[in-house]
Formats: sequence, structure tokens, C-alpha cells
Amino acid sequence: MGDSISSYWNRNDTNGKPTKTKRLKDVSDPIVESVKTMLTVRSKIGVAKYNTTLYDNELTTTQWLQHLQEELLDGACYIERLKKDLEQ
Repeated sequence: MGDSISSYWNRNDTNGKPTKTKRLKDVSDPIVESVKTMLTVRSKIGVAKYNTTLYDNELTTTQWLQHLQEELLDGACYIERLKKDLEQ
């Protein structure tokens, strides 16, 4: 296990006895929950717009790579624009 996960499971109190910790399955991360919601909404919009799911879409590997490249280039443009805001 990674160090952070190991330390999560190996926490001790001042008496050297393990403390009660929640199991990871019982822990809710609001950031992850927010991303899951955004993914669900985005998926529904995509299915409505393109009438297919990502799973059922029969693009070639090259076409998928092209889409990915375009999305990443858009992201790079957004980063550059935000950096300009921070420089002012």
C-alpha cells in the first residue's frame, strides 16, 4: 500500500492502541462526489447530443486519439488564458 493508505490503517492513539477508523468504503469524499456528478451530467448530455454512449461509439483508435488531442489542446489554451489573468 502507498504510505498515505498505510498510515490511515496504522493510526495509533497516545496509548499505542489502534484507534477506531472508518473503513474507506464508509468515507465519502465531497470532491470525488462532485466529479462523479459532473461525469454523470456530461454523459447524459453526450448521449442526448450524439445518440450513443462512449462504450457503444465505434470510433477507430486514431479517431479517439484525435478527440483526446483536441480536448487536451483546449485544456492547454484554458491554462494559458488563466495564467494571463494571474500575471495581471
